[in-house]
Amino acid sequence: MVTRIKRSWAITGIFCLLATAISVYVNLVLYEEYNGIIQPGFIRYLHIAAAFMGAGLLARFIQGSRHVMDESAPGTVVGTYFIPRAGEYVTRVRGTSAFFSTRRVAQLLGFVICLMSQFVFTAAPDEPSGPVRYINQPAVRLLPA
Repeated sequence: MVTRIKRSWAITGIFCLLATAISVYVNLVLYEEYNGIIQPGFIRYLHIAAAFMGAGLLARFIQGSRHVMDESAPGTVVGTYFIPRAGEYVTRVRGTSAFFSTRRVAQLLGFVICLMSQFVFTAAPDEPSGPVRYINQPAVRLLPA
């Protein structure tokens, strides 16, 4: 019988492999050459590794959300509501500060960094632009005919 923890790691692994397969297809098959520019090998493999890590971080964040939401709040948190002509209503507020714990914030930030690295594209400029373009060229202006 598969326990709940093993099942969640299996789902995380499947999610990671799926994201990695998509990244491999895009980087090594679909856009191996983009507009005549070939990406360096380490950039393509960086994209693949970032897809794997980002998918794992996001899957663990999503899977841990329900467990963290069900935990009891540390200490007693009491909400007091005043109802006109009825009195005061006191209730225990459900919630926890563990939802935005350091670990979960690190998971979100890691996912965002991995997602941002997917858009890195390295290419040499085709030709200089701006004033640099005209260095060491004669200053001849063509007049319209």
